[in-house]
Amino acid sequence: MSASIVTWSRLEPVDQSSDLSVSLAAPIADPLWMLHRQWQFGELEGNDAGTPVEVRIEHRAVPLSRLRLGDADADDYVPLQLPLEPVVEAERVRGITGGHRRLAAETGAQLVRMLRAAQLESVAAALRDGELRLLVPPSPDPIADPLGAEAAVLLSGRAVDGDAVAAALAPHRTSDGALSGLPSSFPGDHAVVRPVVERWLAWYDELLIEPPAGGTSAAPAAWDPRRLEHRFATAAGGVADRVTFVASAFDDGHLDWPDLDVDASADLGASSTPVSTVTRFDAVIPVPLRYPGMPAHRHWELEDGRVNFASVQAGSTDIVRILLTDFALVYGEDWFVFPLEVPVGSVVTITSMRVRDTFGVLSDVAPTVGPETNPFQRPWSMYRTTAITGEPLDLDTLFVPPTLGMKTAGPAIEEVAFFRDEMANVVWAVERTTPSALGTPVDRYRNAQPASVARVPVDVSELGDAELVYRLATPVPSNWYPYVPRRTPAGDDITLERLPASDPDGAIATESAVLEDEEVSRGGVVVSRAWQYARWIDGRPLLWLGRHTRPGHGEGSSGLAWDTTEQPR
Repeated sequence: MSASIVTWSRLEPVDQSSDLSVSLAAPIADPLWMLHRQWQFGELEGNDAGTPVEVRIEHRAVPLSRLRLGDADADDYVPLQLPLEPVVEAERVRGITGGHRRLAAETGAQLVRMLRAAQLESVAAALRDGELRLLVPPSPDPIADPLGAEAAVLLSGRAVDGDAVAAALAPHRTSDGALSGLPSSFPGDHAVVRPVVERWLAWYDELLIEPPAGGTSAAPAAWDPRRLEHRFATAAGGVADRVTFVASAFDDGHLDWPDLDVDASADLGASSTPVSTVTRFDAVIPVPLRYPGMPAHRHWELEDGRVNFASVQAGSTDIVRILLTDFALVYGEDWFVFPLEVPVGSVVTITSMRVRDTFGVLSDVAPTVGPETNPFQRPWSMYRTTAITGEPLDLDTLFVPPTLGMKTAGPAIEEVAFFRDEMANVVWAVERTTPSALGTPVDRYRNAQPASVARVPVDVSELGDAELVYRLATPVPSNWYPYVPRRTPAGDDITLERLPASDPDGAIATESAVLEDEEVSRGGVVVSRAWQYARWIDGRPLLWLGRHTRPGHGEGSSGLAWDTTEQPR
């Protein structure tokens, strides 16, 4: 018996070139193989479904014509003039006693510049030295308000008060905004000065958006101090086709159609001017819908790797996730989109839509309506405004509110945090920032004594050899204001009432002396006032002072304790 050795020789290809074009081209030797693959993927199957090439659409647009802020009376509203955000949020800034002196100084400086440009330097100097000069009270706490303390020294008595000038000119204004004359105390030749002052007054009126003067409160009419949110209603159409929308909890500063609901019970009255309904016919070209991760149309086309539907994990009960994945992978390419230009601030109803396909066939497209046999089953819809009372908008109707796309917010000039303190069984309103007389933010933590420092020493000279001192309650920082629960007079609800002894510095806590108990959750809520700036569709700049609400960071503790003892000092 002889041994044997089995060997193999392996053949390996050796690449003689660094060119990858041949391998990436995926060449095939038999062209019939490609036809076979097309047949396997169903690309050779024909049907009578043509591709849409034109959409003929007719729609009717009814503009908004009425607006009601809070519980005030409704008034006429023109969406193209102003969006909803500044109209709803803007609070009074000018005409408030002792507030926002910086804005008065800036408007007065603009008047001085315009007078100097008109070679009226003597008039500007007389205004600075006369009754219309700016007066800024000294800052009560220069450490917490260094900017206000410096401005009180630099500006007081050395600048023109723009608000005082506008108030002095108000009795002489005509219905068209011009001036019938100047006050007798106004310096200079009135015939020469009046054109300059009229130009300044027009600039002064357009500088800021604020509600009409009246009352002593600066809060906007739409602000609800008990719920820390804005409430307003707007209506479109006439008597026959009236649609009213209500926003009962707008608080975050980003207004859009989901913030409004249809309310058939709200009556805003009729517009004083005729409402013009716009009917328009458009012919547009539809294009296929595209989205990341969409399946490729051809076999050899590389798919987008940013979204991988194959990595979606769904159990047997994840029906929504399964349906979404199935729709994206199977039916995604069956959808087409096309642009439709509609007027902003209107209720748009599509009256007819016809689609022409590649075979020249015209097909009428109706709104998608599902069965409503079961009251718990609603027809599928997207961007449909719901209803509080009455019927929601039809599926062929879209509400396009006049809202801002983007805006810029400045730092908060006032910020108050409302949160619960379970240990003390109270709700605290903590003023983090309050505005100074200049209108700049003041850090309240800089001048508020903490509880450990604010303890009042006790004189124990008459207590003999007492080793402990009894305290009914420990002190809290001066910028913390307590709210205690109270039952309503009817006894069916609980509200939060700020203790009468507390005296907040800012406007938010002062106005919200009573809060609804459900508004302050365990997470708390933070309310702030800040300057807002944006531009409208015609390019006009918009400036206003608004209030926003955001969630807090949970519960807090003030260190308040009752019936305590400590070592005497």
